[in-house]
Amino acid sequence: MIGSMRKNVQKGNLKLIIWFVLLAMAGSSISLIYRMSQRSATGAADVATVNGLGISALEFRRRFIQVDSVISNIRRAYGPQADLILQLWHYDQKPEDIALNDLIQEKVVQSAADKLGIYVSPAYVESKLNDPLFVRQSLGSVVPAQVVENGTLNVTLLKTYLQRMGISETDFETLVQDTLARNLVQQLAQESLYIPQMAVKEQYAKEYLKKKFGLLSLNLDDYLKKIDTSKITEQELTAFYDAHKEQYRVPEKRTAQLWSFDPAQYDVVVTQKELQEYYDAHVSDYIDRQEEVTVKVLSFKEDKNKANEAAQRASKNAKEFDAQVASAQTLTLQRSDVKDRALTNAAFALAQTGDVSPVVYTKQGFVILKLVNRKPATYKPLSSVKEDIKKKATLDAFKRSFSVDGQRIINQAYDAPELFSKFIESKKAQKSTIENIAQDGTLKSQKIFGVAQEGGRVFYQEKDKGYIAELTKITPSFIPNLADIKQRVLEETKTEQARDLLEQDLKKIVAQKEGSLQERAKAAGISKVQFETTDFINSKSQDALKKLEDKHIPTSKLSILSRKGAMLYELADKAGFVYQVTETEPLDEKQYADTKARIEQQLRQQAQDGLGQSFVDTLKTKATVSVDQELLKRASGRTNN
Repeated sequence: MIGSMRKNVQKGNLKLIIWFVLLAMAGSSISLIYRMSQRSATGAADVATVNGLGISALEFRRRFIQVDSVISNIRRAYGPQADLILQLWHYDQKPEDIALNDLIQEKVVQSAADKLGIYVSPAYVESKLNDPLFVRQSLGSVVPAQVVENGTLNVTLLKTYLQRMGISETDFETLVQDTLARNLVQQLAQESLYIPQMAVKEQYAKEYLKKKFGLLSLNLDDYLKKIDTSKITEQELTAFYDAHKEQYRVPEKRTAQLWSFDPAQYDVVVTQKELQEYYDAHVSDYIDRQEEVTVKVLSFKEDKNKANEAAQRASKNAKEFDAQVASAQTLTLQRSDVKDRALTNAAFALAQTGDVSPVVYTKQGFVILKLVNRKPATYKPLSSVKEDIKKKATLDAFKRSFSVDGQRIINQAYDAPELFSKFIESKKAQKSTIENIAQDGTLKSQKIFGVAQEGGRVFYQEKDKGYIAELTKITPSFIPNLADIKQRVLEETKTEQARDLLEQDLKKIVAQKEGSLQERAKAAGISKVQFETTDFINSKSQDALKKLEDKHIPTSKLSILSRKGAMLYELADKAGFVYQVTETEPLDEKQYADTKARIEQQLRQQAQDGLGQSFVDTLKTKATVSVDQELLKRASGRTNN
């Protein structure tokens, strides 16, 4: 069924695919009934159901913990910039909302796979578990990173993790089967994509064709001079203040007492058995010699057709292909080689000597690889790294102990305050004061701002130490009165009015029906302009672009313009600009032919990246979803919210 459907998909379009899936979902499905009966047999409670597929409380809890951990790690890593990073990654919501939405999306696609009758065989599952690319990209939500070593699953660590999480091997296989089925559904949709040749040529023009530009600029200072602050009325000032109140907000500040705990003062003892266990679990950190593969690289540069023909010969006539490969370039690679990640990944995906890769696009162009030899990694013996392991194992033991002790002593201190003082003294904790800390994205501020009221305590670990913080003072956030910041508001009102006038003039210039930029400015009645031209440049003309940027002329949007006469305007901090293409080089037919396949693949990948979510969103609009809000709160541990 899948084979015949795949052929039909390639002839159709995305809308047909979506409607096919939606119609199929209206019918019955043996696999869906089987999965539902399995769920009923376990008696597991569901926080939500999607088209009859349940999301169990345990399943939700696992995903919630993963998402919460990702958000915490980002906040630790990026500090004040964390909010921007989270927004870019669409992680700027509550972790329970993100986790639930992710699982609903998975179930929607899973439901489509069930209705389509997609079957994933155990043999296919086994082959994909040995595929480093699949393990890295598709199992991130199923297993933690430490279970994956050099792109493959560490069976021992995997079994330990599954036991700790209460996941049977059968359940794990089902998770992988479901993941593969979802991948196949989305792959079917992606294969329907058609990239018009006009789009390829347009992208070529943007990337490669050199163009001459006319650049016209209007200085913001000239417009600021037109604004008389004495004529800004109280009504205008108040209106601006009311519209931008939040940008004047003074954030909440907190003061806390902080006790720090050092592992060296914590009386942690690590046994020889624990040292051995730590070494066994982290042996990949002590590589003596990295794993290496030696491959033959048959390169076709930008000629995808020749590469595909060679791939077909490889499958039909091994001897003829081997003769062609014999004279090819030989490369020895290590996993850490990042100069051409696509080439490295493809080389290490080859399992057995003599294995041949499919056609792969790399920095060299289209290539086919043949594995010549593989040397496994070797590791330093325990005896040579014992001191390092002892230090790290001691730190691990401290972290485990403090994560229990910290919460225990905070709880006990509510009824017996003297126990807290004894704990501080016995562990030789160092006391300090944090004055007026703001919520800046650091772990310290997160924890202190997580305390509900003054007098409350919280513990946390950061770097190599443990901490207990006691909140002593909260200075609430507030918005200053207009009278207190009137001069600042006046200057910002003036700047906004000046920028409005500037943007109006930019629009007038672009709106003129014809002419050069200078002629357009004159026709619009704008005389105070600056104008300059460029030589032939494109996105790779780094020296020429840098000279423009040194003059505070933005260049990021120049590549958007591809045809003679095309123009756009941009409003920057200190000026406004209008760009116009005045001349383009003729199309280089040879260069276009050489780069056409790469550009088409690039556009296809961009379209596929956007298609995945739009496809899922379309399925979601037709899905039947119900959520048990009370169980959801309990599963996320946020019953007080």
